[in-house]
Amino acid sequence: MESATAVASSADIPSAAVVECLSQLVEKSLITVDGAARAKYRLLETTQLYAREKMQSRGVLREYSLRHAQHHRDLFVRAEIEWETLPTAEWVALYAGHLEGLRSAVNWSFSPEGDPSLGAALTTSAVSLWM
Repeated sequence: MESATAVASSADIPSAAVVECLSQLVEKSLITVDGAARAKYRLLETTQLYAREKMQSRGVLREYSLRHAQHHRDLFVRAEIEWETLPTAEWVALYAGHLEGLRSAVNWSFSPEGDPSLGAALTTSAVSLWM
């Protein structure tokens, strides 16, 4: 939920609207929810492809990809700080589930449409996870 609101909310789209949209997509089975205590939301692959095509056709794919990468950079900067203070099992429980999003953000950052300096920041901020 934190990642979705960080990436999807904006001046035009308040966080509450993102939460409402997520709830509606879960009800329609377009998003799955894994985990009980700490829910993890996942778009089905077909839904991901559809959303990507819609963003591309509207000319906002780069904007959202950039936000996604920036969010993961910020997330792993925080993770790097917490690496020193949290027990390993707790740290892994908090951050290992973000590996797929991190990989996606790094791949985008080093793509022709991406931002290589952001990719470098993502890679270095996630050293603790890679280890």
